[in-house]
Amino acid sequence: MRGFQAVPVAAVLLWASVAASAQVSKPPVKWSASPNYTSSTRESSYDIDAVVIHTTEGTYSGAVSWFKSPASGVSAHYVVSPTGEITQMVADDNIAWHATYYNKRSIGIECAGYAGKASTWTPALLDSLTKLVAWLCVEYDVPVVHPSGNAYDEPDDTYKKSGVVAHSQVQPWNKSDPGSYFPWVSFMADVAALIAPGTPPPAPLGLSPDGDAPATSPVTLTWSPMDEFAVDTFHVQIERWNGYAWVLHAEGFPVAATTTATISTAGYYRFAVWAHNAAGWGPGSAYAEFYGMPAPPVPAAPAALSPSGGTSKWGPSVAFKWGAVAGADKYEMYLQYYSGGSYKYYYAWTTTTNSKTVWPSATYTYYRWWVRAHNSSGWGPWSGGGSPSAGTGAAKFYFNK
Repeated sequence: MRGFQAVPVAAVLLWASVAASAQVSKPPVKWSASPNYTSSTRESSYDIDAVVIHTTEGTYSGAVSWFKSPASGVSAHYVVSPTGEITQMVADDNIAWHATYYNKRSIGIECAGYAGKASTWTPALLDSLTKLVAWLCVEYDVPVVHPSGNAYDEPDDTYKKSGVVAHSQVQPWNKSDPGSYFPWVSFMADVAALIAPGTPPPAPLGLSPDGDAPATSPVTLTWSPMDEFAVDTFHVQIERWNGYAWVLHAEGFPVAATTTATISTAGYYRFAVWAHNAAGWGPGSAYAEFYGMPAPPVPAAPAALSPSGGTSKWGPSVAFKWGAVAGADKYEMYLQYYSGGSYKYYYAWTTTTNSKTVWPSATYTYYRWWVRAHNSSGWGPWSGGGSPSAGTGAAKFYFNK
């Protein structure tokens, strides 16, 4: 690109730690077999690439009893109690009946309690659930990530992402569990810490913008949030190509996976991101490059307003017009009418064209109006060099009916 080349920074993968982990073992479980399952030989028949978190919407013993009843027609692989006890009811290689179309690929875990109650998530339940999910992720190579979105985001309303998911993501039309009280960020961080204890986060991915398309200041820079790695801060380094070398433009330490870059000189820019957690700094990302452009000035005040000059207009409508302003993406028109010895607010409109037709309700009186233009840098000045608040610079006309 333009005689220079981006240099990728080294990256590491969590899966190297997963494969080498000897500290994750299956937590103690007790068996209470459910008759409600489909016999299978996963993972040879179907790949297990997801774990679904549910709430029982009832008690631990009630869920176990319900899953043991053939009449219920439902089951889960595991049920976790408020005290941390785990009951396994379906073998992992068989298919439990817990999430409709998503069953063949997933392990279902029911947590005793209610989606709408924060008290469901006791420390003992979360501790056992963390250990169970960590073991499942290692055992079946399930991605240690809580993916975004739900089935409504897919063209056929069928959720396709893998990882540790909510029941509500698979069936958003009739399920809400595990609910808003479930601590996804800390939970996934704890799962990752069990799988790869003391491991700094990997290199951030998904940097944007990245490409030749121009980006106008202030440029929003984003990357993957990496919640599952308990990241507490990021380091962002932005560089500018000065024609001979990359030079430092700006750097920062945001806690969220986004920041902004102010561009005052047009040219090529690149940025890289490092992530930090309790174990230290991880490797930097590959550089993302973009062409940065300074923010344009706010648009000029519109001119050539019509009607103006105190002209008399006959109804029932009035066509307001003004000269188009270069670079404007919308306009605001502000109208006042004269009544009782002063001008009063009539209405304000936003339009993407340089005209507006209005049917004034107050007749045989004066009106005055202003218009201003907007672009990516904000609103420009009002027409006429004044403003509605000051009452100066208005275009004026008399309305008959």
